[in-house]
Amino acid sequence: MPGDVISDLFDGFAGNEDGHDYVLRGHEVRNEHAWIDGANVTTPDCFLVSPEAVLAIEIKFNATASLDQLAKYVALIAGEEISTGYREWSSLVFIYPSDAWARFLEETSMSSGALGADHFHLLKESAKNEKVKSLFASKPEVIVDVLSRLSISCITWDEVYGKLNHLMDQLGDARGERTLFTLMEGLAAEIKDHPLIEVGGE
Repeated sequence: MPGDVISDLFDGFAGNEDGHDYVLRGHEVRNEHAWIDGANVTTPDCFLVSPEAVLAIEIKFNATASLDQLAKYVALIAGEEISTGYREWSSLVFIYPSDAWARFLEETSMSSGALGADHFHLLKESAKNEKVKSLFASKPEVIVDVLSRLSISCITWDEVYGKLNHLMDQLGDARGERTLFTLMEGLAAEIKDHPLIEVGGE
């Protein structure tokens, strides 16, 4: 899916400005981030970057969130800024089948908007991976800066489904827009047909 469409779909949930042209970052991060040095630190579900923003998306079904996982994401975002430059917007979005914020609170003891620079020591102590611990120890000022700007959002698949349909309704009949409509329609159908997801009160 085009990066600017991903921005239209998710940045509103994250409280960001939209219009970012995101690029997906994958396993190459392991080798490009000096602090990881090729190690298997974490494999995010979706890690996207633009010149102005970093957006990480974590999909939850049966697995739970944890402070250790939060520490990994903070380290990953900090490492991206160390490697490729400061971003004005840094966001982490968790997608749950239902009761998104309630589940996140139960799993992490963190409420909406709670995470900030004053949680540096908590995340440092909660980190289990040695590479993550090392980055927290060697670059505390970068970690604290990321924590001061990081936005965490918890949403449901029903909300994603609703936003997809809203964006689809805005598309016209031009060839490129018809192609995009087909792509988005396919994603919406996958969400609707998933056995663990309820959309539209179904």
